[in-house]
Amino acid sequence: MKFKIDLSLILLILIVISGYCKEEFFLYPKYKEYLKKKDITVLENFFFKADTKKKIVVLSFDDGPSKNGHDLIQILTKYKVPAVFFLITKKINRYNIVPYKSSLFSLGIHTYNHLNYDKLTYKEINTDMEKSLQIFKKFKIQTYYFRPAYGVANKNLVNVLHHYSLKGILWSLDSLDWKISNQKEIINNVIRNVSPGSVILMHETRTKPQTLEIIIKKLQKEGYEIVSLQQLLNYPSKYPF
Repeated sequence: MKFKIDLSLILLILIVISGYCKEEFFLYPKYKEYLKKKDITVLENFFFKADTKKKIVVLSFDDGPSKNGHDLIQILTKYKVPAVFFLITKKINRYNIVPYKSSLFSLGIHTYNHLNYDKLTYKEINTDMEKSLQIFKKFKIQTYYFRPAYGVANKNLVNVLHHYSLKGILWSLDSLDWKISNQKEIINNVIRNVSPGSVILMHETRTKPQTLEIIIKKLQKEGYEIVSLQQLLNYPSKYPF
C-alpha cells in the first residue's frame, strides 16, 4: 500500500511541535554556563522571568543615560509602552536624567561605573552601591531595583542587596544587541524566543529606535502585553535551571 505524503501537513506539525518545544530562556551560551555553576541560594535572590501563562513581558534597557536612550524613550512614549532602565550612575547629570522621569518608566541601578562585581570584595561592592544610591538620592530618584553589570550573581552582591533592600533583576531573553549590530537579527532574537513572563534584555546604545518600534509592533501583533516591571514582579520568578 502506498501513502501520499502531505508536505503541508508535515510542515504544520513541525511548526506546532517547535512552538511547544520553545525554550523559556534565551541566554548567551557562556552566560548560561556561568549561571549553571551558581547555587540556587544565590540565584533565588534575582528575578529572571515571571512564572505565568499570561502573555505579558517586560522591556529592559541597560547602560544609560545616553542620547540614543532619549530616542528610545520617544518611541516608548509614542506607543505608551512601559519599560525599565538600568542606569550607570556615574553618567547621570541634571540634564540627561529628565527624559527618564516619566510615570511610564521604572529606573534601576546598573552600578556606578559598570564594574564586574565578581572581581570586587564585599566592601568594594558596598562602596560602589553607596555611590550609586547617593546619586539617585541627589536627583530624587527612588528605586528598588538593581541589575549587575555582566549579569554577575554572587554571595557578596546578594548580601549588599539585602543590606539596601534592593531587588536583583536579571533577564530571561537576551536580544544579543551587545554582541551583534544587525538590527534584523536583534528583532528575530526577541520575537522568535519570547514567551509569557519574559524579561527582555536590550541596551540603550545598541538597539536603534526603529528596531524598538518594530519589536513593539510585532509583540503586540502576537498578543503580548508589554507591562511594567512592578506588574511582572507580582508573579514568582522562574529560574533557568
